[in-house]
Amino acid sequence: MMGFDGVFVEEERGHAGGIWCLWDTNIWKVDVMDHCSQVIHMKVSTGNHNPWILSAVYGSPQRINQKGLSGNIHLFRRSNNLPCYLVGDFNAFLLDSERGGILSAVAGNLMSLGLTACFSSKML
Repeated sequence: MMGFDGVFVEEERGHAGGIWCLWDTNIWKVDVMDHCSQVIHMKVSTGNHNPWILSAVYGSPQRINQKGLSGNIHLFRRSNNLPCYLVGDFNAFLLDSERGGILSAVAGNLMSLGLTACFSSKML
């Protein structure tokens, strides 16, 4: 697929979501450790380098489901001690200027607090 022979897909739900992870198995060793509709957690290594965690995110645009995402990330981080990189689209706004309205600012702050709690004790 597009020149990559390593593939893991978390299918979309209706018209939202979907995460595709593609890699070259001649370069990368990737083990999918956990996944759900909003995140795929993978242990990644190459050559003689130490492994690390890559978490690929496509956060739900529905605020009620975003709490589940930060909870999933928090539980996963507590279960391992490898360096972790978190990438993707969280569909969350951290600054008031990014989106209008008081409710979006509150939701962004809650997501920020949840992610800070996930990584505060195990930062890279």
